[in-house]
Amino acid sequence: MTDPSLDEPSASPAEAEGRVAPDPTRPTKGALRQSGAVAGGAKAARASRRLTRRKQAELLLSVTNRLAAHHTLQDQLTTLIDITTSALGAKRGSLFLNDTRSGELYSRVAHGDSTRELRVANSSGLAGFVYTSGEGIIVDDAYRDPRFNRSIDEH
Repeated sequence: MTDPSLDEPSASPAEAEGRVAPDPTRPTKGALRQSGAVAGGAKAARASRRLTRRKQAELLLSVTNRLAAHHTLQDQLTTLIDITTSALGAKRGSLFLNDTRSGELYSRVAHGDSTRELRVANSSGLAGFVYTSGEGIIVDDAYRDPRFNRSIDEH
């Protein structure tokens, strides 16, 4: 059931006291309440964006602090992979670097079942796709992805 008073025009204090004639173009109480809800929704969206930016800044600060605690590149890369796989809920993760002399991507760090070094052409497989396209990807099932290089599992 709707409140019939919401269809009545809102009144200014002077109109309410009868000092001036009501303005027929004044929005109804319901319209004002609706516009307040829209403004409130926009305010909530801005607050949500600020909170998201704050959380991102806090995450970046946390990552920076954890990386700064290590003195070797190998330890920093291992920490970076640990943070990333944990944040994504991934079982495994690898970090590939490009060897410009050989045109290969090689893993410096792996997380999960294997920590061996892998070398692949910098245009091959999922890692090659990410490297050549510059587009980060998350793959739920690498074996089902046509870009997956199965020869990596044979090494």
